[in-house]
Amino acid sequence: MIGAPSHLQTIQALRAVAALGVLLFHAAEAASHNAGYAPSAFSNAGAAGVDLFFVISGFVMVQAHRDWFGSGPLAREFLARRLIRIVPLYWLATALIAALLLVAPALFQSRAFDAGHVALSFLFVQSQAGEDFGVLHGAGWSLCFEMYFYLLFFVCMPFGRRAVFIGLAVIFAFGIAAGPSLGARSTPFETFADPMLLEFLAGMLLAEALQKGRALPRNLAWPLLLWGLSAIAVAGEIGLVSDRRDPWRVLVWGVPAIAIVWGAISVERPGLVPRWLVALGDASYSLYLLHLLVLPALGKAWAAAGLTGALPRPVFLACGIGLSVAASLLAFLHVERPMTRRLRAAARIPLASSQKKFGE
Repeated sequence: MIGAPSHLQTIQALRAVAALGVLLFHAAEAASHNAGYAPSAFSNAGAAGVDLFFVISGFVMVQAHRDWFGSGPLAREFLARRLIRIVPLYWLATALIAALLLVAPALFQSRAFDAGHVALSFLFVQSQAGEDFGVLHGAGWSLCFEMYFYLLFFVCMPFGRRAVFIGLAVIFAFGIAAGPSLGARSTPFETFADPMLLEFLAGMLLAEALQKGRALPRNLAWPLLLWGLSAIAVAGEIGLVSDRRDPWRVLVWGVPAIAIVWGAISVERPGLVPRWLVALGDASYSLYLLHLLVLPALGKAWAAAGLTGALPRPVFLACGIGLSVAASLLAFLHVERPMTRRLRAAARIPLASSQKKFGE
């Protein structure tokens, strides 16, 4: 059973890797869409960071709350913790984008202010807005999946551990099976019918296995971890996943993400993970939300300053990545962490030791 703080380091490191992958993917997009560099083929493997996040979420929800199952009051506390952890920063980012759409619509290439779309975005509900489907924040679609997972976890939690696993498995399976016949694609119900939901369940099963002492021996864990990373890289390079709604994504990227998490938590030992990577994992939620505000702004400023023709593409990528990381660390230290602490204090919710170990 996990009980040592060293496992926090593994999970936080994986969160950092996932966030950096998504950042690299969007930095490459911003180079062409915003900075004006000529379009070039690039690997979309970084987008698999979302799949890694989903597996990590499933793992952490079971591992960090392993003694909470079967209690209604603890289930309510679980939901309160999740809402305080996720909602405020997402609402701030969404509100900023909405304000910019109102006062400076020229900053956006193909988007306009839509009050209905904005309202649904605040509620974590995907909807159609012009040619785009999702929520106002470009990365917010994945948070719709996270919130759906948390709500189901909360509903099943008072009935015990077994009810959580069986309940989520049945609900996910029904939604995925019924989705195509119900025409769920490009509707708010799409979230309930996406096979990526199975990645949460896989993470939950990894926590269950680890608690029963079924960690892999290191001579198997390291190869599995490296295989997972390589499989995602190769699949991204040859374009096996076309977009975020590709039905094969859960196999092409989800299975390797499971391998990465299982391998990483099995090879954990004190001192294995550098402190800077743990720190970036702590700030991974800020990085995930803020980089899509930083990169487009940098791209437009870059082009306006005439730097596109003067400096090569890798320089823009390095600046975009560095600026996004710096902004996210500052936001975590001065906005996200103090805001979360104040909200928890106002709600009289202490930070349990299990949450501390997983950066929750």
